[in-house]
Amino acid sequence: MKLLGKLIGKGEGVVYNLGELTLRLSDELSRDPEAKIEEYWIEEIDSSDNGYWTLVGRRYGVFQLYDWKGRLHRLPARPPSQSVTDIVFSGMYLGIVASPYLVIYYLNDPMDTSSWKSVRISQEGLRPTGGLDIRNGTLVFGVVGEKIYTIDVAGDLSQETVDFKSTFSYREAGIGELKVVRILSSDRLVLGGTQGTAFYTAGGNFLGKRDWAPGKALTSNGDRVVLADNTLKRVFVYEANHDKVELELELLHEVSSLDISPDGRFLFTADASHNRLGVYDLHEGEFVGFVNGIGYSVVCVSPDGSVYTSRYEDTEEGRLYYLEKLETNLIDFSYPPQRQKQILKNTRRLYKDFMKKLKSVSEEEKLTTIKELSELSSIDVPLRQVREIIEEAKGKLKDRSYEIFVSRIREKLRSETVSGEDYSALEEKLRSAEGPWKERLSSLKEELLEYFRATLQKHLSGVISALGKISTTDIREIEALEEVKEARTFISKSPGELHGEATKELLRIIQEKRVEDRLRTFSIKLLEDRVMFGRESFPRFSGAFPRFSWRVKVEDKVLESGKVYGKLLFEREDGLVVEPKRYNNILSQEELRRFPPWVGRYLRHLRGLYSTGSIRVPQVVSYEETPWFVQNLEKLTSLIKEQLEYEEGLVILEGDAGVGKNFLVEVFSALTNRPLFIVPCNSRMEKEDITFLYEFDPKRGTRKVYSDIVKALQTPGAVIYLDEINTLPPLWDMP
Repeated sequence: MKLLGKLIGKGEGVVYNLGELTLRLSDELSRDPEAKIEEYWIEEIDSSDNGYWTLVGRRYGVFQLYDWKGRLHRLPARPPSQSVTDIVFSGMYLGIVASPYLVIYYLNDPMDTSSWKSVRISQEGLRPTGGLDIRNGTLVFGVVGEKIYTIDVAGDLSQETVDFKSTFSYREAGIGELKVVRILSSDRLVLGGTQGTAFYTAGGNFLGKRDWAPGKALTSNGDRVVLADNTLKRVFVYEANHDKVELELELLHEVSSLDISPDGRFLFTADASHNRLGVYDLHEGEFVGFVNGIGYSVVCVSPDGSVYTSRYEDTEEGRLYYLEKLETNLIDFSYPPQRQKQILKNTRRLYKDFMKKLKSVSEEEKLTTIKELSELSSIDVPLRQVREIIEEAKGKLKDRSYEIFVSRIREKLRSETVSGEDYSALEEKLRSAEGPWKERLSSLKEELLEYFRATLQKHLSGVISALGKISTTDIREIEALEEVKEARTFISKSPGELHGEATKELLRIIQEKRVEDRLRTFSIKLLEDRVMFGRESFPRFSGAFPRFSWRVKVEDKVLESGKVYGKLLFEREDGLVVEPKRYNNILSQEELRRFPPWVGRYLRHLRGLYSTGSIRVPQVVSYEETPWFVQNLEKLTSLIKEQLEYEEGLVILEGDAGVGKNFLVEVFSALTNRPLFIVPCNSRMEKEDITFLYEFDPKRGTRKVYSDIVKALQTPGAVIYLDEINTLPPLWDMP
């Protein structure tokens, strides 16, 4: 047994040498910002086919997505789960089994995670448990009930149900709990369980079984299957096409998972209990040795030659689990030095041509059309130097994009044609900017905000100036002003974060102008002979009130001692009755035929005292002279003037209860010095009620008197207000 313990290159990481194989512990993995993520042990690791991405699945469904330089990215739409049993990258697909979900990602742009689309497959009776692989557009996975399902991932996976290519049970194979499924290049399936290994066709035909119990310690390369059996303490290399064991080695530690190098030469095994990574040379058929301190539980060899594994560390707070990366020279076995040199030379030539083209481009839209950039991006070789050149080219492209963008925005600032769309584009650029460009774009953003605020103030000042030259309360006239139109156009094109503030400020200016003009326009002025209700004038009433005549009336005639006696009363035209108190008004029939002298004197006295009716002008009412109230008075006055001009029609006041209809009429009557007659209406009102009312006198009994409508018609300048007129029964046939 050999230990990879030869330390070289201090200060550059721990380096282990073993003949042609070199491993160096890398420190370029970014630290995950999530607190205490190391408390969750690592369950699965896999790398993309080109080695650009490596996805780590931890306990409780925690995922870490790293790129080839160790930078941490966010996995979009990660599935909610308590555990991760399988992660598989294959071509344009990424599959994850995180029970009870099977999640399939389609990598629209493999280099841009924001373009990755996912679909979760979780149907009733279909619960993924363990075992997942994707190859040549076919996905295979194991479910509860010892069954295997295969899906054509090239089909439509967005439906609620998925059509399966095949379904079969592996119970007859007796392999125990399924842990691993692999699709071989011959489209055969190999199933690794806790009690054996079975082989099937893609359609589910059983081909045979081997009594090797690998658990998770199984992988494949083409039609070669490499696995480790902890019970037999053996490593097997099996050629499935010819049903042949090509190699059998002694297993020197308990293995939980394993992986092989891209060229199939080296096998790396993760220890199930300790921090040690086993290394085997399958070409030489020998165990190379252990790398102590790392190699716990999981291991994954990336196509770029990097080896990902884990280690644990016991602390006072508990055991912590760290992801580790080993940089190796495994790529040299897949790409000989001469081939690497040629690839690197071609890459540098394309980069040089790209830079020449880049400097001549002056429009952002044309940057992505540079042919050399497409050719560089198509070099899908996992050589670190090549990737660094491609990444540098993309960085130069981004820099040039920023330069062109900033130049365009500054030119628009100079010409004062910059808009909110430009500001939004700047914010979009700023979200993805890093380093110096983030600072430059942030500074430009402040310049744009200052420009928009200053320009807004100019427009608002213009609006204030224009409003000062007119006097109107009509919003349509205000909105028709050219300055207001220009201000609104500018605001509509301003950034969203200023739009609300600017609109509110413009509205405030307009409303202040309207209120100012309304206060000036809609006021009440009491003049000597008229009243100004806003812009409407109405004369104050000063005419004579009606004079009523009196007559003598005899009631209650009685026969006493053979003579007829009667009571003499005085009745006014409007129905008012007066009984004299100083004189005896019980007269005989002879006296009634020829009145005594005092009757004439009393009648003249009454005509002098009660020559006119009572005035019904409302007393002065208290009101608040608000523009709204005065405006309503103005409208009422205008309608009344029109009614008087044409000598016909009714003015109808509509509104909910309590809005002030009665009060409006009372104020109008009081200020114009006009008698007000309020006639309450109801659904039981008879047509006789329009002309007469009945009242009861204890001495004289029930009698008929004129209604308020008749009295109003007899009163010059009177205002008749029919309250609740809508409650009247259908119109009567009036004579």
